[in-house]
Amino acid sequence: MALVYITGISGSGKTTVRNELRRRGYIAYGTDEDDLAHFYNNETGERIRHHVTAEDRTQEWRAQHTWKVERAAIERLREEAQDTPVFLCGVVANDTGDFWDLFDIVFALNINEETLRHRITTRTNNDHGKNPHEFEGLLNWQKTAQEDYERLGAVLVDAMQPLNMVVDEIVRKSTTVTKKQDGAPTHLQARKPGGGPHQSWSSNLILQSSDWIITHSAYRTPVRHHTKDLTYVMQHSNVGIFNTKEYYNVFIDFHNDGRFKMLYVNVATPAELKGGVLSWTDLYLDIIRMPDGQAELVDQDEFDEAIAKGLLANDLAEKAEAVASDLMPLINRGEFPFLVKNYSETTEEIARHFGHQKEMFPSLENVSNGVQII
Repeated sequence: MALVYITGISGSGKTTVRNELRRRGYIAYGTDEDDLAHFYNNETGERIRHHVTAEDRTQEWRAQHTWKVERAAIERLREEAQDTPVFLCGVVANDTGDFWDLFDIVFALNINEETLRHRITTRTNNDHGKNPHEFEGLLNWQKTAQEDYERLGAVLVDAMQPLNMVVDEIVRKSTTVTKKQDGAPTHLQARKPGGGPHQSWSSNLILQSSDWIITHSAYRTPVRHHTKDLTYVMQHSNVGIFNTKEYYNVFIDFHNDGRFKMLYVNVATPAELKGGVLSWTDLYLDIIRMPDGQAELVDQDEFDEAIAKGLLANDLAEKAEAVASDLMPLINRGEFPFLVKNYSETTEEIARHFGHQKEMFPSLENVSNGVQII
């Protein structure tokens, strides 16, 4: 089953879709209607427990408060979605940064400016947008909403269609989502030395042995770039190969049709899988190999800058340089785990290496259709 997020700008019809899904017998929640979202004070982190009227939501007040949902609330919905589809309808400020990775598929309801103006000015069940400054913000948001949601990998739905057609489309496309087979999602997290998360995304745990962990990340998987404070969408699928004892990990990237795109090797600390999170510390140096090309060391400038700023201890820096030097000829040789083959050949060789069938990996059809496998 799947956890489905139905989002979009205010006035796009999220509450109406929620109500229709419920009428049809589906489990559907609203961030606003079901008390999941609340205002929080940006400075203290305190939750505002009383209703805040349109008159109270001045520009100054809004600058000091954020409409959010706690990740734990979405994790509870994901547990509920293990046995039956669960739909969440709404929009909050922290969805892309804090829990976008927990959804199996995201739909964005799309409307034009004329429809937005009409719905905001005539609706009586929600006072958001009644303030001039909120209304102006919604008009500005509408101009970029479609592009923003496309960048995040959401499935766009024309919400100016009749309601039954909108909900039919969402229900139909939700049934194509494939979830991972072995339970809770595996969260991949790259860290920088001495710091917090660098990049993170959800993936499918394919195999775990004493020395190796194999993952698969689907085409158009959202990736949270914590260092740059943004979310982008992976424009490829990949197979991740992690050695739990060696100072590197490998990502083999594939085009949408399964063709080999790039081999990306991170010089990093051995990966650890704990509590559903597979993490490693990136040591700045990376090695790439393109189709028909030779291994190339990249990010030397970042490595040198990290040393100069004292972000990388001398012993780790020496270790990273030695590992990179040792890896170059191995990567050029193209043997496991440094494979430079298409998706079918790569998955077949990995499966054979561990004595499994290639069916342990998602099918190319799922990969090419951009199915979120988490």
